[in-house]
Amino acid sequence: MSLRKVYLVFVLFVVFVGQSDAQIVFRGGGCIGPCRDAMCCDQRITLNPSGVGFARDFNCKRFMENASAQDRAYICKQLRTQGAPCCSILPFCDNNCREVLAPNPNAKMLFDGLSAGLVKGHGPLTPAQKLAISKFLSNCEAEKLLNELSTMPCPKDWNAPPDCTMGSYLKFKLQFRDRVPGDLEAGSVSPDVHFSNPREGERDREASKKFPYTVSVTNQTDGTARELHAFPAPNDMCFSYTFFDGSSEMATTIYHELLHIWWMNKYQTDLHDSGHGTDLYQCSNYKPFFAEKLRDFYRVMDDLEMCLKTNPVP
Repeated sequence: MSLRKVYLVFVLFVVFVGQSDAQIVFRGGGCIGPCRDAMCCDQRITLNPSGVGFARDFNCKRFMENASAQDRAYICKQLRTQGAPCCSILPFCDNNCREVLAPNPNAKMLFDGLSAGLVKGHGPLTPAQKLAISKFLSNCEAEKLLNELSTMPCPKDWNAPPDCTMGSYLKFKLQFRDRVPGDLEAGSVSPDVHFSNPREGERDREASKKFPYTVSVTNQTDGTARELHAFPAPNDMCFSYTFFDGSSEMATTIYHELLHIWWMNKYQTDLHDSGHGTDLYQCSNYKPFFAEKLRDFYRVMDDLEMCLKTNPVP
């Protein structure tokens, strides 16, 4: 065999091994050859187990937009393992619905820390109600909101210690209710005021027991894809959305009502300034930032439901 033939065989062997052992070949960030690690969704991931160095200029979303299915799956698997899905990457992980729909462990932990359980006398949750909670916890915008509720600094006029956070006080009970004829509200929260300054020296636990919020969610049935889905109403739309399962609608209601709790306590307001006014069907009635946070949650819910419709979970 000639020297030239030996060289060609060696090159082909190297390329073959590189494709099987290293899913992603990314050069940059000061790496020599394929980079080993990078950051994606605030998590350290491995690009190439055989690489060296850290890819400091790695743009995860931009990479996923142009990556092969194999490379996308490689990153998605790592993020799922770490319990760290993020909204910018979720659309690229839509062939793994079983894992995507699994509640984010960190969101579940935050939810359990703020939850005071179901209201007294509430019956067992139905499958649709359980799925609504699961979808809520699978939506990466939910984790952001729960984290903000948990870590929100106590108001300055409380004269509390610097490390005081509202997560010690803000607790809520959840209830699902049947629809009342003529009442079109998808949910509500009560009391509709911010948490007042507890008595000096009162223990956090005792204070929160006296002031649990009640988050009420109206049971929803499945719609159809043919309907125009618009928020807040088709004739005055802030944004449109595509999901139509009743469980998805209930998940958005949980988010909506918890967003009220966040808003009232962050800005020390009440019903008259809870993110929107009393005319629920006018887009102008919603504070821009409140509507923006709702839109972000709806966008991810669109992705979750589309994923499930396209790739049903057995």
